[in-house]
Amino acid sequence: MKNNLFTYATSELSQDAFICWLMSYAMKDARPDKALRRCAVAFIKEFIPELVGESDDEIAITNIERQHGKIDVLLTINDRYWVIIEDKTFTSDHDDQLQRYKDLLIREGIEPKSIYGIYYKTGFESDTSNAEAAGYAVFDRKKILSILDANKDGADNAIFTDYLDFYTAFEADVQKYKTLQVGKWDWKMIQGFFDDLKNDTDFSHGVLDGDMNYDYVANPSGGFYGMWIFPHNSLAFKPIEYYPYLQMEFADGKINICFKLYIEELPSDFKPSQLKDVIAYNNTNEWAYNLEQFGYFKPSRLASGKTMTMGTIWKQPQSQLFYSDIRCAIQKAVDRFDEVIAYCRERTGTS
Repeated sequence: MKNNLFTYATSELSQDAFICWLMSYAMKDARPDKALRRCAVAFIKEFIPELVGESDDEIAITNIERQHGKIDVLLTINDRYWVIIEDKTFTSDHDDQLQRYKDLLIREGIEPKSIYGIYYKTGFESDTSNAEAAGYAVFDRKKILSILDANKDGADNAIFTDYLDFYTAFEADVQKYKTLQVGKWDWKMIQGFFDDLKNDTDFSHGVLDGDMNYDYVANPSGGFYGMWIFPHNSLAFKPIEYYPYLQMEFADGKINICFKLYIEELPSDFKPSQLKDVIAYNNTNEWAYNLEQFGYFKPSRLASGKTMTMGTIWKQPQSQLFYSDIRCAIQKAVDRFDEVIAYCRERTGTS
């Protein structure tokens, strides 16, 4: 897409500008363009559910501001509603900023019931619970594309077409993980796989019914894309609390599935090797690796720390696998984790 504007206009500021530009077609004095106005109004009705039954002719944006109190985009609709749009591509919210934006408008005299928060996300984000807790509706890439696509008829504006084409092609690239070998997955496909798995209602979490998130992890070895699947409750091994969990790792065209331990708080007088040895070995006299019964291989090095890798599904990461193989392997590992949890309870004396 060398001739597409958004191949080069990749910053959040560029996306802010696009949002403002498109929304401006819902202003009464906008340059006439039926298709763009229809699309802008469609977004407004999604932003403000109370307006769904209103005639499009009765809906108008009366003000558009950028960086009002550091708010990316602030829309005023019919002088009655205020829409905060927090625009994110590949970053995430921070420092309670979303609630601060609402508080700012309330201090300026706007009624809380007239304020709507929109978390506009075109990149990847594993966990949007902070935005949801702040009362923001999440508009992810798929939702944004669905609105644009449903209202594209008659739209021949090059900026609109470029934006729609860019993210349509982006999403098509993401979904290639379903057909390509794992060794050919790029960063989009890896995160697309994680995102779809996280939201897959057919994926059974079993005892690992706690957090399920993903991110990029930078480390001295070159970093990897990881997904973590945790149980809700910790286990005890006096004097510490710990979590057994699963982790998927993608790096250099290869994947591994690991069984790991995480110690929530590490007292200065406790050595993590104590927990590692109790879990990994048959007993500390024989030093026989005891996790093969669950299908794990011993890592090349069993290190000690707050986070410890106890076992891996494959001795050698397999780059020739396909999506169906990975999906099956991680589901099998999750399904067996009730046995792992029971084993950990027994070994560490958790009641």
